[in-house]
Amino acid sequence: MLEVHHSFYILIAMTTRPILSVVVPVYNEGSGIQTFHANLIKELKPLVGDNYEVVYCNDGSSDDTLDKLSLIAQKNKKCIVIALSRNYGKELALAAGIAEAKGEAVVLIDGDGQHPISALPTFYKAWQDGGQVIVGRRSLKDTESATKKLTSKLFYASYNILTGNKLDRSATDYRLLDREVVDAYLHFSESDRLNRFLIDWLGFDRRSVPITRDTRIAGDTKFTFTALARLALNTLVSSSSRPLHLFLALGACIALGSFILGISVGVEQVLLGDPLGWNFTGTALLGILLLFLVGILLIAQGVNSLYVAATYREAKQRPLYVINKRYSSNLHEEK
Repeated sequence: MLEVHHSFYILIAMTTRPILSVVVPVYNEGSGIQTFHANLIKELKPLVGDNYEVVYCNDGSSDDTLDKLSLIAQKNKKCIVIALSRNYGKELALAAGIAEAKGEAVVLIDGDGQHPISALPTFYKAWQDGGQVIVGRRSLKDTESATKKLTSKLFYASYNILTGNKLDRSATDYRLLDREVVDAYLHFSESDRLNRFLIDWLGFDRRSVPITRDTRIAGDTKFTFTALARLALNTLVSSSSRPLHLFLALGACIALGSFILGISVGVEQVLLGDPLGWNFTGTALLGILLLFLVGILLIAQGVNSLYVAATYREAKQRPLYVINKRYSSNLHEEK
């Protein structure tokens, strides 16, 4: 009897679950969020009718973003607004939105308008055809500043070499995830995360949709060089231990090279009487080797410190984020 009741409740949950959830992390997008929302609903309605939900995750905005989102939620019962207690960063804001989403498929999209909302039907069709992870893949000819292109290339090249993983520079955060993928994603607990890497790590049936980035609706990018550098370091450390192995190999090479150099200098100067005219003094040779080794040791110590710091952060087991308030049409403000 209990099994019958359990199956009945599962059936109810399945029938009430929206087909499509759209997760939108936002930070200081007050000047363009209403336009973005209008464009999003205009695309969702013909696609799934009223069988959708939109989850806005306000990442500690300091402008009027939250006020405008609360009005949106008040007017549209299909919209939910999560207000985080402070700015946690886009990756954790996405994690909060994914945890809140109830749809059979979950779309991740930026709230600045650069991810083309018009591509949603293509994502949806690829999912209906059996894809479980649909990735928006942009053209690398998109207009970007020379500095951003250079830093992007350096990050992806360094990441792929140092971790052994293969992050695609053309892949974006604009994605559709099947419910099975979302349920698997929710098992991740690490605080230092790059969501695209975690989603790629999960596997599943992965397909691509070509997109062309649109211009921002309003405002400027919120990613500073410092924030991007911090994200890159944290992601590198949390994704692989290969940098530690590289320094082990480098130490072995230096030790071998020093041994060979020492033997060569001894033979050339002591046994053969310096026929090559190297004129090495013991003090100079020792000083050069010491400076080189000290530099390598300091770099290796710095890398070790990053891993110790990452371990320390994870060991504290703090929550990934704290939700301050929720807004919806059913209860305008829920604390």
